[in-house]
Amino acid sequence: MKFQQNLSIFGLTELMRYFATSVVALSVDICVLILLTHAFSINYLLSNVFAFLSGNVVVYFASVRWIFGTRRLVNIPFEWLIFILIGTLGLAVNVATLWMCVDILVWPLLPSKLLAAGFSFLFNFAVRKLVLFN
Repeated sequence: MKFQQNLSIFGLTELMRYFATSVVALSVDICVLILLTHAFSINYLLSNVFAFLSGNVVVYFASVRWIFGTRRLVNIPFEWLIFILIGTLGLAVNVATLWMCVDILVWPLLPSKLLAAGFSFLFNFAVRKLVLFN
């Protein structure tokens, strides 16, 4: 019990839950990316936008129901809007990293996506924790 309280004080419980949820969301994200890019021949950057948004839907519902204990905003539509705006910034981090890895460094798509996901994960968690869930 005391260990659980110490984890909560530093947000570690939330971080672990956010990480677990992000693994599920990343699975959705990667599946959509590969499907759109390879099966439908859509440009990888455009596919990435749809894939990232699909994963963010998973993260939003988990965030409000399981990850974060306290919500700052009571206006749900406004909270969703802020969540999406933060996600859009995270998407910019994700797309920039993906583009740099694939087009500049000439890395394969999947390792590039994993690195981009790592950067956007850290960005999104920190900003959402500070702005929406405190």
